[in-house]
Amino acid sequence: MQLHFIFINCSEQSQLLKMNSDEEKRQKEKADRQKAEEEEKKEREEKQKEKEERLKREEERDKARKDKNKERGK
Repeated sequence: MQLHFIFINCSEQSQLLKMNSDEEKRQKEKADRQKAEEEEKKEREEKQKEKEERLKREEERDKARKDKNKERGK
C-alpha cells in the first residue's frame, strides 16, 4: 500500500513539475513577445521621428529657396 502511495505521489509531483515548466515556458514566450513588440514600436517611433525631421528640413529648404527667388526678383 505504501508503494502505491509513493508512486501516486511521484506521479503527481511529475505532473506538477511539468505544469510548472510549461507555465514558465509560456511566461518566457509572453515576455519575449512583449519585448519584440516594444522594440518594433520603438523602431516605428524612430522612423516616424526621422520622417518628420526630414519633412521639416525639406520645408525649411523650400522656404529658403522661395525667399531666395523673391530676393532675385527684386
